[in-house]
Amino acid sequence: MPPEALQPLESELRWLAKVLGRARDLDVFATDTLATIASAAKRVDGDGLAAPIEVLGKRTRAIGVDARRQAREAIDSQRFAHLLLAVGRLASAPLLGAQAHTSQTATLQQPARTFAVESLRRRQRKLQRAGLRLDGTPAQRHAIRIEAKKMRYATEFFAPLFPGKRTRAYAKALATLQRVLGSVNDATVATTLASELAPESPSAAMVSGWAGAQAGAQDKPLASAWRAFTRTKPFWSGR
Repeated sequence: MPPEALQPLESELRWLAKVLGRARDLDVFATDTLATIASAAKRVDGDGLAAPIEVLGKRTRAIGVDARRQAREAIDSQRFAHLLLAVGRLASAPLLGAQAHTSQTATLQQPARTFAVESLRRRQRKLQRAGLRLDGTPAQRHAIRIEAKKMRYATEFFAPLFPGKRTRAYAKALATLQRVLGSVNDATVATTLASELAPESPSAAMVSGWAGAQAGAQDKPLASAWRAFTRTKPFWSGR
């Protein structure tokens, strides 16, 4: 598709993702992460350790209410309506807006499976390159998670072209990998949110310690999920 046709949509989708992502991160932090830490703290020291976490939880939920309001307003806005209309307009344009008799139209006119195989191969290579940093920094693991997410979207989109057990096995292995990477990322996000919402509170240090422990606890499951994924045959190869 013509880059000049996609760029305005990408900009608007990034705006929407930022608004929705903020609401999602606060929701996970309040209802999952802090609840887990508070429960563990109570078992260790009763209400003494849990009290700062509960205060942070109340603050997070209050800010989360505003984040959800902003998310609803975004979906109810003219800007979002214009985004939907722009996507529809591009999808209904002849040749998706590409000029006739160009490499873009040649790509559009090839068999779907041919296009799918090349797309899936490219995504697989990117994910494998990112996976070389499996033991790296949180930012490097986040990059692996992004590539795994893109690979999963491509897999689910093209799966009907390749019906069979291999497709289901690949999707399952990829989903497991993405789930573990998501847990690692949620712990990293928790540290950032705690530092933002309560920089002077003991709760920030407690969340940071919990996140470090979580990251360490996920090392083996992550390595196992990665091995299982890399040993799963690509469903598009035909071999």
